[in-house]
Amino acid sequence: MHHAAIPFTGDRPIPVNYYANELNRYVQGIVPGATQEQIKTIEAIVKNLKASHAHCQEKLSEQNTGFKEKLSMKDGEIAALTGKLNHLEKMFEHMETEKNLYELNMTTDEQYENYISSLKKDFKQKTEEMKTERDNYKDQVAQLENKIDMLNDSRHVTAHQRPSFGTHSDPHPSVLVFVDDKEVVSRQVTITTYTTDTIASTATTTSSPFTQE
Repeated sequence: MHHAAIPFTGDRPIPVNYYANELNRYVQGIVPGATQEQIKTIEAIVKNLKASHAHCQEKLSEQNTGFKEKLSMKDGEIAALTGKLNHLEKMFEHMETEKNLYELNMTTDEQYENYISSLKKDFKQKTEEMKTERDNYKDQVAQLENKIDMLNDSRHVTAHQRPSFGTHSDPHPSVLVFVDDKEVVSRQVTITTYTTDTIASTATTTSSPFTQE
């Protein structure tokens, strides 16, 4: 086997130009009677093979360069997107913090309002209870004052009472006696209560405590 016909492998990377030259010599060797025109044709084909390979290498290099440029652009886009993502994440964190603070403030304000409302309610209730207690106390004091006034009046009248007799049209004997502002009637005598004014009036019109018809 010709050494140029050994299968290609990456462990032994032989250039394409070497294969083209060996192909050219091998063809010319097996065709000793080839004309000059045929030899030129073989050489032209080998030249085209080399040119095609060079063109492919150039295209591959350009593509590789394009891929690198695109990759670099993509890297730039990725970096820009990463920056935007970081900015958005910071904004989101800031918004999340503001939301938490707002919710905390809302909760605190609501709790404070509830606390104030509770205080107002308790104060109103205690005020009503104190008003009721005050009114009850006033009523009790008024009742006690009335009882004291009645007792004082009763003692005052009793201290000025004295018996008095006067002309009476009743055929039965009767006696007028003051007994603690109460009227007492018996079978034989009639006991009638007189106030101080009545006593004074009687004293003015009567010359003596006993009057005969």
